Amino acid sequence: MQQCGWRSVRTAQQLAAAIVCSVRTAGVSCCRELLAAHARLRLPLDAAAAAAVAAAAQRLLQQAAALGPKDVALVLNSSTRCMYSSTRSKFAAAVAAQVPRVAAAMRPQQLALAAHALAAAAARHAAALAAIEAAALQQTDHWTPQDAALLVSSFAKLQVYRHALFAAAAKHGQQQTASYGPQDLALLCSGLAAFGGPLLQQQQLLLLQQRATQLLRRFKGPELALTSFALAKLGCTDTAWLHALADEALYRLAVYRHPSSPLSFSLFDLQQLSTAFIKMHFKDPRLFAVIAQAAKHRLRLLAAGGPQGRGPHRGAPNAQTIACLLHAFGRAGVRDKELLSLLEQQVLLLQQQFSSAGLGMVAAAAAALGIRNQRVWGALQQQGALRGPQMPLDLLVLLLSAVSRGPPKAVSNSFLLAAAARLRLHILLLPAAALAAAVVAFERVRWRDSAFLARAARLLQQQLQQQQQQPQQQQQQQQQLSTRALCGAFSAFAKLAYRDPRVYIHLGREIYQRLHQLTQEDAATVLYALLLLQASSKQQQQQQQQQQQGAGAQHQPLQELDEPSERQQQQQQQQQQQQQQQQQQLGGLDTGHFDGLLLGVLQLLQQQQQQLSAATVSRLQLAGLYLRLYRPELHESLGAPAAALLSRAAAAAAAPAAAAAAAAAAGSGLALSSLLHRSVSRALAAACIPHCSEARVGPLTLDLLLGPQLCLEVWGPTHYYRCTLMRTAAAAFKLTLIQGLGFTVAPLSYLEWQQLQTRDAKIVFLHKLLKDLQQQQQQQQQQQQRQQQQQRQQQQQLEEGSPEKPQALTA
Repeated sequence: MQQCGWRSVRTAQQLAAAIVCSVRTAGVSCCRELLAAHARLRLPLDAAAAAAVAAAAQRLLQQAAALGPKDVALVLNSSTRCMYSSTRSKFAAAVAAQVPRVAAAMRPQQLALAAHALAAAAARHAAALAAIEAAALQQTDHWTPQDAALLVSSFAKLQVYRHALFAAAAKHGQQQTASYGPQDLALLCSGLAAFGGPLLQQQQLLLLQQRATQLLRRFKGPELALTSFALAKLGCTDTAWLHALADEALYRLAVYRHPSSPLSFSLFDLQQLSTAFIKMHFKDPRLFAVIAQAAKHRLRLLAAGGPQGRGPHRGAPNAQTIACLLHAFGRAGVRDKELLSLLEQQVLLLQQQFSSAGLGMVAAAAAALGIRNQRVWGALQQQGALRGPQMPLDLLVLLLSAVSRGPPKAVSNSFLLAAAARLRLHILLLPAAALAAAVVAFERVRWRDSAFLARAARLLQQQLQQQQQQPQQQQQQQQQLSTRALCGAFSAFAKLAYRDPRVYIHLGREIYQRLHQLTQEDAATVLYALLLLQASSKQQQQQQQQQQQGAGAQHQPLQELDEPSERQQQQQQQQQQQQQQQQQQLGGLDTGHFDGLLLGVLQLLQQQQQQLSAATVSRLQLAGLYLRLYRPELHESLGAPAAALLSRAAAAAAAPAAAAAAAAAAGSGLALSSLLHRSVSRALAAACIPHCSEARVGPLTLDLLLGPQLCLEVWGPTHYYRCTLMRTAAAAFKLTLIQGLGFTVAPLSYLEWQQLQTRDAKIVFLHKLLKDLQQQQQQQQQQQQRQQQQQRQQQQQLEEGSPEKPQALTA
């Protein structure tokens, strides 16, 4: 049957039954031919055939010592096609023990088949592989292209690197490139791309590219995808090969769409093709649009239960295929809604099968493609929280960064808790780039973990100090923190209201040294962080002064009533020392410490003033307003270019302010407001309190303007750090600017508003709040009048005492 090619199922079943009865007396050749017949004819493996194959395999294992070189090669190769995976692995491991005995007598073809069978069974038998390598290296002159390709691809699949074997295969590929067929070339390139990339010289790679271009029309779909992916991993950048491959892929994707065609592409092939184009920096939107259409067609067939074609990787895709395909589409920017919905279904079905790298790739692609499906993000974070204790740190940071760029409503607190706990525990193993990325990710989701921030700041300081002490050659060899990551970490610490000034000093010094490398976005980020730092340091100084005044007022009457004992005096001195240390640590950052960096950033933005984005102009407007209100001496000392830049940015706010006023007059001020804001506005209208929503005052937008110099700020959950009652640095900075403009402002928290269940309770609360605001405004006006009177009196005293000074000196 095997020699004639006659494939009769009934005859095979009768022969299988006869073999089972007489297997005890069967020889090695009979059992070997039975396995070979089932493998070559690809007969269905029913119960009778499985029993016959199992009996023949058991008989072969009993006579393993009598197996010759040909028997070992054929038996191993046949077992890959006529046995189930579990039985095949055990059988291959048992037969592999005989390979060292017969390897010296094997021909190159037999050695290649044995290595291929071991790779298919995932049997990494060290002695067998070493014997195969030694015997193959002695017969390199007799290698055929198939032998070299199978040897290299098998060792690569088993992740076993042998330098001599891979070098010999690369040399054989260079000498006999013209004799390689499509399948041999695909396997050779795949094996060399796994480990032997550095062994290939530019000339060898060029020969492989030329041969691949010649065989382009003869490749099957899987072979073409594998060859393109392997050449991309080897660093192929040849334009001719790239455009020829793109044209061939476009033609096949448009013509050969049926799964049964050997020239068609499966989902696995599409994943390899798209990844190869991404690695070769080829992101033609037309090509990826056609690839997306083919992927949609395959995914529809998969969802409908249609045929996917025959052969390896042509069935249902695994989790790694979906992850790599989604990652490639994310890198190419493919935003097809139907395709993304089909991929989302596959992600939800395979969520428990993704590896840690797959989770990170899917999350990064979902963030890049703007996927808003909360079920997908919830599944990714659930898997991340479950695998957090065992997940590699770099992949955990990748997943955390992707989640921070996803939809804010889909962020899971349980995942953040697990990620923060893992990073705190193993923070010493994180490199500087991963550490900065983690801090930036926590800032995006408003997660303020003081213990993690303290350790991260300490480690960043140490790493920056070590880099500064090293010579320039070692700094170039060592991976430094990128400028984007450096600016992001500086801004993240400021937005998370971290108060230790040392980290800002070290990061600010490093940013100042790299001012020439900053982009416009980086400069705007650093500028806003500097404003937050100056505002927070000023608030801390004011709070410390108030605390000192209050403590002095409390101690005075106590000292008058009774004198403290010596022990109490010592305790008071210790407490005062601790308070001074805390004050030095928290408020030791002077407001003018970063004036040089601020001026450098303004000068950099002034050089790019013709290409400023809207976000950068907004940051410049805030900077000009803050400097004019709280740093007038610095604002006046600015050079002419910087002053002109700030004045132009302030003038750009006139158009938005006019548009906001027109919208408020037309009654559309609540078009972009939150639900909480609208609820408060409706309650104010019911209480008959005149107000204006979203009032524009310079670069600021006041939530609710209640009257002249009276406003109300509505603070929702985004104005607080997650799972805390601490307001964010951005909310405090806006409040500082509003107060500096002379407004009397009161923040209305969502926690207070949610407690008011009835309409009447809301009306009463708002009337009382308005009354308190008016009283506070009167007190502020009276205090300002007193301060003005004191200043006038001081000036008068100075004027009156000025002529008396010479008389006193002469006397």
